[in-house]
Amino acid sequence: MSYSDEMIKFIIDLKNDDETWEYITQEFNESFGESKTKNAIRKVYRRFKDLDLNQDQFLSNLKQVHSSRKRSSKVAKDNKVIIDSLVEKDDFLTELGEILKSNPIKTHKIKAPKKKKSKNKPRTLIANLSDTHFGVNISSEEVGGVNEFNPTIAARRLAFYTQEICDYKLHRREDTELILNINGDILAGIIHDQEHGVALMSTQFAMTLSYLSQMISHCASNFKSVKVIGTVGNHSRYIHKNNKGRQSSAKWDSFITNVYSSLVQVFKKENNIEIVTSEAPYVVFEANGNVYYSTHGDTNLSVGNPGKTLNMQNLINRINALNIERMSTGKKKVDVILLGHHHVSATQLLNDGTMVIFNGCLSGIDGFANSIDIYANMPTQTLFEATEGYAVGDVRTIRVQQADNDSGLDKLIEPFLGLF
Repeated sequence: MSYSDEMIKFIIDLKNDDETWEYITQEFNESFGESKTKNAIRKVYRRFKDLDLNQDQFLSNLKQVHSSRKRSSKVAKDNKVIIDSLVEKDDFLTELGEILKSNPIKTHKIKAPKKKKSKNKPRTLIANLSDTHFGVNISSEEVGGVNEFNPTIAARRLAFYTQEICDYKLHRREDTELILNINGDILAGIIHDQEHGVALMSTQFAMTLSYLSQMISHCASNFKSVKVIGTVGNHSRYIHKNNKGRQSSAKWDSFITNVYSSLVQVFKKENNIEIVTSEAPYVVFEANGNVYYSTHGDTNLSVGNPGKTLNMQNLINRINALNIERMSTGKKKVDVILLGHHHVSATQLLNDGTMVIFNGCLSGIDGFANSIDIYANMPTQTLFEATEGYAVGDVRTIRVQQADNDSGLDKLIEPFLGLF
């Protein structure tokens, strides 16, 4: 079917009024006696949305589009894969926006603190969040009673950590901004065929989005500025992209990136929340003149497990190579390396002054850890303060297991008990 200029203008006008595709499709079909699908209407809009709809130009523009569609060039064929990829991404974000509009994500009402002038030096609280493994279920009996993990315990441990973040140095709050460094393995994923103790991916996605939305919105009511740094890990990878157990190229293409895209939509109207991600498997950011390099640690800067063996010379060589490359291109030297993946909290100051911080694990030990003779359980997350001249100041390792039986924390992070 060909669309008349009246039909096209009808679709574009309604979409420019920020109506949903469901509403536009229904109105179109009723007005023109058609039975078009939402996808067909959306394609018409995408094809003609940039046209000048002034009466004098409209017919001319339609003829130009009609002529261009008849052309079949080699360039167009060569770029089909790229175009299809962009269309899929656009469709995903469009659908996501409509889903969020009709099914709002659980968040706290945000009332950002008023910014006040201060004579004190600015401070940044950097809270590391990694290896939460939302969606995994750990049986207490399987690990000798030292640990248990499920959606309720996950919510309570995250709520306890959020509480610790928001209670940090209240007397310095007017001078402090928050950076939430989300550094990989936030979802448990389904990365081994033998894994039976994990939720399906739709449930993991919905749970992760719910928990992070509640955490970020609560923090945004306690800090004048919240910057969320998002990197990828290994647990959220798509299985079809495995490369000997690791996704080494286009690592950003993973389930957690969909979560980050969703968070952008959830908080797009909030002025004191910024979501920062990268196509690279790391994010470099600054705070008060200090440079931080955040990566999960399963591929880039994979330096061994601090709980078993840590080759310091290997670590120094890798960081030196990183800094030499940066300085040769006019960039600042990295002051702090932030890693996850290893499930053991550790802080190491190197001889050249670089600080390396390994974040702990929220979920704690499981049956796999027992199989490689790890029996002790110490689930932790790390936060620290940064000021001018001190890239790492006051460091706190938060032990989160004490939150497991505190039902009062369910008001801060409501446990996700559904399927999606």
